[in-house]
Amino acid sequence: NSDTDGDTLTDGDEVSNGTNPNNPDSDSDGISDDGEYNIGTDPVLFDTDGDGVNDGDEVANGTDPLNPDSDGDGLSDGDEDTLGTDPNNSDTDGDTLTDGDEVTNGTDPLNPDSDGDGIDDNDEINNGTDPNNPDSDGDGIDDNDESTFGTDPVDGDSDNDGVIDGDEVNNGTDPLNPDSDGDGLDDGDEDTLGTDPNDTDSDGDGINDGDEVNNGTDPLSPDMDGDGFDDNNDCDDNDPSINPNATEVCDGIDNNCDGIVDNGSNCGCTVDTYNGHVYYFCDDTSNWYNARSTCQSYGNFDLAIINNSSENHWIQQTAQSVSWNRWWWIGYDNISAAWWEEPGGGWDWVNGSSSGYTNWNGGQPDDWNGEDCAHMYADTGRWNDLDCNTNNWSGTGIFYVCEEL
Repeated sequence: NSDTDGDTLTDGDEVSNGTNPNNPDSDSDGISDDGEYNIGTDPVLFDTDGDGVNDGDEVANGTDPLNPDSDGDGLSDGDEDTLGTDPNNSDTDGDTLTDGDEVTNGTDPLNPDSDGDGIDDNDEINNGTDPNNPDSDGDGIDDNDESTFGTDPVDGDSDNDGVIDGDEVNNGTDPLNPDSDGDGLDDGDEDTLGTDPNDTDSDGDGINDGDEVNNGTDPLSPDMDGDGFDDNNDCDDNDPSINPNATEVCDGIDNNCDGIVDNGSNCGCTVDTYNGHVYYFCDDTSNWYNARSTCQSYGNFDLAIINNSSENHWIQQTAQSVSWNRWWWIGYDNISAAWWEEPGGGWDWVNGSSSGYTNWNGGQPDDWNGEDCAHMYADTGRWNDLDCNTNNWSGTGIFYVCEEL
């Protein structure tokens, strides 16, 4: 028998070719020796192209047993078999990236969207995003969602305001506008200050946050009177004339918010306080009428109203400290009294007070020569009635005490 193994090759040719005349498939690759000659594979080499897949399996799978990379994708047919990719399709997952490039890039050649962010791997590479990271810039927004918002998927802070895009979306600010509320402060600065990046006037005082920062006021503390000072620094935030930059005037008010009433003012009087009231001890020679007029010129002031012995004692002591042993007009008179009420009746306090307190000196009042106005002796605190038009006694001027009503 010239062809002992029945492979259509004579025994002599087999011996000459190095094949086994007793085995129709000398290399046991599933293809007969004569079949290998017909397709050009090596009948004595199990895997002619050395791709890790035997020639018979390649023929059965439709791959080329003479080409280790049948689809030319950069992966051998054997590697494709291991990976599960199609050795006859250079782009198994259809993402326009060859299987070999995907393996090189670390993407999944079996999944067109390796990171599951809704963008194919090839598009990510073309866009400059990371096909293996759903959030390429780490800002808390997936790459695909960034296209929805219009933000930059490779820049965590698209508007460069110091707040990452994801936080802006969560906070309701605009990740494409560094100053979401248009108040002159970037959203990041507002985050640092604690102001509301979605509210131009965080403290509701009518001045936007940016202007407050520029003016040196607190954007979290309202300036209700619009004088440029918030209520942390303004001692009366309902009156624009009262603030740390105001000029102190003689009115019984701390105009410049330094904690002292009428300091450095033009009162010409010594200022002191008792029981929440401001008093002016004016060492200015005056009759009772002029003294009262001057007190009233200071605003809510009049000659002093004395309600009890404690107040009387305090006034006496303070008057003594201002000018020793002088006489001081107070706000007590009986100018309107009927003749038959004299000398002890018809006395009233200038503010209409119902205080019944008096501290007359012995034998007083006596209405001597029509004395209708009271003054205090600073040395004793006792009172005496005197002619309202008198401004001195034996050449010594009479002073007066004003009180804030």
